[in-house]
Amino acid sequence: MAKILNTFFISLTFALGCFCWVYYITKQSQLAIITGITIAALTVAISLKLSKRTKKHKKISRKTYSDFALYLCTHSEADALIDKLLAYLNYTVEQAIDDNTLLTNKEGKSILVAKQLTVAPVNADSILGFVKTARKHGITNVTLLCTEVDAKSFAAVKAVNDVAVSIVNCEQLYDTLQKCEMLPQIVKTKYALSDNALLCYAFNRARARYYLTSAFFLLAMSLVAFFPLYLLIWATILMAAAIYSRFNRRFNVAVARLPL
Repeated sequence: MAKILNTFFISLTFALGCFCWVYYITKQSQLAIITGITIAALTVAISLKLSKRTKKHKKISRKTYSDFALYLCTHSEADALIDKLLAYLNYTVEQAIDDNTLLTNKEGKSILVAKQLTVAPVNADSILGFVKTARKHGITNVTLLCTEVDAKSFAAVKAVNDVAVSIVNCEQLYDTLQKCEMLPQIVKTKYALSDNALLCYAFNRARARYYLTSAFFLLAMSLVAFFPLYLLIWATILMAAAIYSRFNRRFNVAVARLPL
């Protein structure tokens, strides 16, 4: 039912927008109606095609990954879960340098496994610190398990020539645990690892109906106004904001901070 309503929402928005723009340019109501109906039909066809493709390749939502990252950062069981996963993947722990750094062996290859499950992204200094530890023990392979990596850290990894560094973030960890059927029970939360309160408020799904109502009002006014171009432009912007607010995943989270 939700998919039907979403398809209707998008097709109606595009149809009305095209109708008003075509009528403004050509002043031919018949052409505007035909264009609007055509655009609506095309929108429905494209939505159905994309819907079938989504069923075949169902993606895990960003919110699910965010909840899992929060679990890794806040639950004491996360370390035991990682250790269990390493054992399942045939990593043999030969020495624990500290709680977050393990010297392991897999199929005859020595690998330093580093765990940094923190809310803050892992920075370049942390990665280079693990590289130095690997060099100290004569190891040329480092696997870093983390929630997120700072963008500059990738440049630091590329600059290292003598040690191969593999970064496994929370999304890859989640996918691996899912394949191994080892996912823990994760309580869904309204917290997000990072958010922008203003953007989350402006582009939240709840705001879509207000944008759309305002857009329809401006479209109706453009049919009788002496200067409709200004109204059409703002109506188009509001329709785009309504569609983005309704379907985006980035800002459809509750505006809240991590619990301290």
